[in-house]
Amino acid sequence: MTPETGREAECWIKLSLLTVLSVPEILRLLQQTGGVEALFDASSGTLTKLAGETAAREIREVNSSGEAERILSWLSETKGVGFITLADPRYPRLMIEAGAAPVLLWYRGDAGLLAKPVLTVGGSTHPDREALYNAEVFGEALGTRNELLLSTGHFPGTETVFLASVLRTGGRALVWQPCGPDRVWPSEGRDLIMTAVAPGFGFSPEGRELQTCCRMASAQALLALNAGTGSHLFSLARTAADWGRDVMAVPGSIHSPFARGCHRLIRQGARLVESSDDILAELRLAGS
Repeated sequence: MTPETGREAECWIKLSLLTVLSVPEILRLLQQTGGVEALFDASSGTLTKLAGETAAREIREVNSSGEAERILSWLSETKGVGFITLADPRYPRLMIEAGAAPVLLWYRGDAGLLAKPVLTVGGSTHPDREALYNAEVFGEALGTRNELLLSTGHFPGTETVFLASVLRTGGRALVWQPCGPDRVWPSEGRDLIMTAVAPGFGFSPEGRELQTCCRMASAQALLALNAGTGSHLFSLARTAADWGRDVMAVPGSIHSPFARGCHRLIRQGARLVESSDDILAELRLAGS
């Protein structure tokens, strides 16, 4: 939940603006000072002793900059937007355990959906006809499974078609955005994103690298619908493997350049899947 008091919310926003402290260091400081409000009320001497001179200087600068107050004012005037903090019980535990947990996650929609198992789905940004057909078919099949939350980065091409297909079935979607909650990326996908906000929700970490990191950290598994040999999905798959997440891939024609990436993932150990039932079995959700 967004913090109940204006002062607490303001302090959490200030905490998210810090750049020199890691999340583990921030959590340690919160424990040592007694909470987020107490951290920003602490004296310069106390902050220097606990966090070092550089961090103490940045905390003082952020505290007096007025930036958090501006963001809080925007938040109070904007409907349907909120944030969850590291202290919120809804914050994805998988992200915290992976060490990929921003101080705040901004969202539009129902953040309570994060209690569901998350499957992140990706594919080529320039798919062929077969790849688009698979994206639509898998979107329709998986969108009817209420026990699963489907996640994308809303890249053009495969992921956009998959997301639209999920929403047509009344399914739920988690759409990671590489920008702040006041913008939508890509801009031409705004209508689809705003449609997703009603039945699903979107989170907004700042920056493409952080978007990719959060997207994989929050998920139990990665599903590659299609991919070329230079696909962005390879970095997602490497991250998934590093964190012990399952990787699944849909095979395609040996003549299609958009299937070669999936075939390569399968050779490297990804599970070959041909239907939504295969995916649910891999996630141990079959029959639930």
